[in-house]
Amino acid sequence: MSKPVLTIRKSDLTRNGSLSTRHLDEVSQLLADGGLVLLPSDTCYSLSGSVRSGEVANRVNFALRRNVSDPISVSAANVKDATFYLEDSPVASALFDHFTPGPITVVAQASASIRKQTQLIEMTIKSQDGTIGMRIPDSVIERDLCAMVRNGLLTTTAVRQAADTLAQNTIREFDRALDLVAKGMARLKTVPWAAIEGDAFRATHSTVVRIEPRGNITILREGDIAKAKIEAVVAALPRSMRY
Repeated sequence: MSKPVLTIRKSDLTRNGSLSTRHLDEVSQLLADGGLVLLPSDTCYSLSGSVRSGEVANRVNFALRRNVSDPISVSAANVKDATFYLEDSPVASALFDHFTPGPITVVAQASASIRKQTQLIEMTIKSQDGTIGMRIPDSVIERDLCAMVRNGLLTTTAVRQAADTLAQNTIREFDRALDLVAKGMARLKTVPWAAIEGDAFRATHSTVVRIEPRGNITILREGDIAKAKIEAVVAALPRSMRY
């Protein structure tokens, strides 16, 4: 199915740049049925699907010609929903409180209850080490959809393959993103998808930080949120609270 079953243009959005109630319901139902959506995240266009759909990761990876075993981050509507997936971590909570909604992905150990869900952690999120990359994006469209479908969205940058540099990785032009995803979705044939146009990109590149044992951090990728700012937030926590 190369053409989206629903295309929502900027002119269809509300004054604050969100989806209308009707469109929110329509896209949420499509996601609940296992479909995908091309949407404007906080840095670029992303391809997303519901965490509750067991096949969504395979569909996203297949459409974008990613390795089928590549992990996919989870977007949440708010801090409460994000921390549901993770082990209790003052460091993670501090990073979410200071920098979200915003362009940061926090990679941390999944909670015990999530790790017990083998299908979810290994087959849907594609985690091989029990960690999950969590985001609370500065995109009202993405957050509203996360809230509607419950349990959040699996989401990844809409690029055919990972590029060597971050600058090559992002697509902010709707027609380019639409063409790229349409070609990938044609390979999936019967999977329905929607496309949402937007231009309220609030950042250039996201920062990815991994929380290590005992509350130490590793910057996997530095984006708009500088390493020094992240380290300052963590350093402000009493050492006894870091783990």
